[in-house]
Amino acid sequence: NSIIGNAATFTTFNTGYYAVYLKGLSSSAKDVNTVVSNNQFTGFGQSAIKIENNDGAIIEKDTIHGWTQITGATEIKAIWVASNSTNTTVRSNSIYGIVNLVNGSSVTGIEVSSGVPSSNTLCYNNFIYGIITSGGAGTSGNTTRGIFVSNASGTGDKFYHNSIYLSNSDASNASVSYSTGFEATTNSSSGFTFKNNIVFNEMTHGSPNAHSYAVRISSASIPSGVTLNNNLYWTPSSEIPQGYVGRLGTVDKQTISEIG
Repeated sequence: NSIIGNAATFTTFNTGYYAVYLKGLSSSAKDVNTVVSNNQFTGFGQSAIKIENNDGAIIEKDTIHGWTQITGATEIKAIWVASNSTNTTVRSNSIYGIVNLVNGSSVTGIEVSSGVPSSNTLCYNNFIYGIITSGGAGTSGNTTRGIFVSNASGTGDKFYHNSIYLSNSDASNASVSYSTGFEATTNSSSGFTFKNNIVFNEMTHGSPNAHSYAVRISSASIPSGVTLNNNLYWTPSSEIPQGYVGRLGTVDKQTISEIG
């Protein structure tokens, strides 16, 4: 068991490619019940907190903010629940003020990519705002995500009561650029719940063919094991064409009824 942080005062981290990287020995010899709590992260290369080969980790009450990426890592993931991590709890964290200026790059507030069935991540009461990828006026695509689930075959992940606000403008002229509050890579065996969350996305983009979404699901339809319910979505983009509530597969959706 490891505890990183102090219940009474913030512990501050302000440098490092990973500020905190906790990796168990292997998928069969995991670190167990690690806690990362009440820390402040103000500078990092790719991730403030990354866990791998962990079971039962808790990431809570951390503040991750104030970072502008000019060169270096093209993918910023503030909190990254990575390979072979199971039964993780991510709660009551604040993520804001993170900017990636590398063209063709991405910023993600929380990413779950454990790569295993029964991953059982519980993610709730997190506040994500003021994060953006704006990599100049080039033609490479930029991506901004509040929460991203890239574990297509994972089951048991739950996302409750998170608040996500995306704003400002991405300068890239690439039509493939986009921003989304929540995104999931899915297949027929995917199983997760996204419920009682608030997503407000008013980002604009340099290309009129780049869009802002509340939710993106990679499948053409919602898999039977996936639940999207009782969320508040708002995408009042001023760009032409306007922002969309969601996207299923390759098709943009205008209404909540179209995305389940």
